[in-house]
Amino acid sequence: MSENVVLPQLYAPLFGAVSINHRRSPFLGPPSEWDVLGSDALLLTQRGERILIGERFRRKKEYEHFNDITIRWRSSMTGEVLEPHTLNCQYFIYAYIDKDKKLLGKWWVLYPTKFLEMIRSDVVKAYEFRNGAEGGSIFRAFKPHDLEIRGCVYKHGIGPLEP
Repeated sequence: MSENVVLPQLYAPLFGAVSINHRRSPFLGPPSEWDVLGSDALLLTQRGERILIGERFRRKKEYEHFNDITIRWRSSMTGEVLEPHTLNCQYFIYAYIDKDKKLLGKWWVLYPTKFLEMIRSDVVKAYEFRNGAEGGSIFRAFKPHDLEIRGCVYKHGIGPLEP
């Protein structure tokens, strides 16, 4: 996601972030610390703190009416578990974004450790579905309210946050 969208609309007002690094290996060399940890972005705050972020942005027009949080659960071809292993970050952002990728719609900031704990213990119920357009991956969809009452949600909202 473009840093000129998520940095001013979400990360600066929410975390006091002044910069975001989305560069990914292996294209730019050996894995960085945050690649190894399974994060998608590294934020630097005004106080010099580093925050590891996992990100999932979905197209608002096509998916927002589902009103759920989905993760790519496993490969339908190999059975291999996919995204749950990559949520090793401090915060996990799930948001809908407009087709031009310029404006946030609904969004949630989750505690990934708590979210994974709830998934693994089967406390939070989800429904599974296969998306042929996504290579036949099996997805799990979670209702945001269920995650909120289980303490998985740090913050949530609709649209950009005001600084």
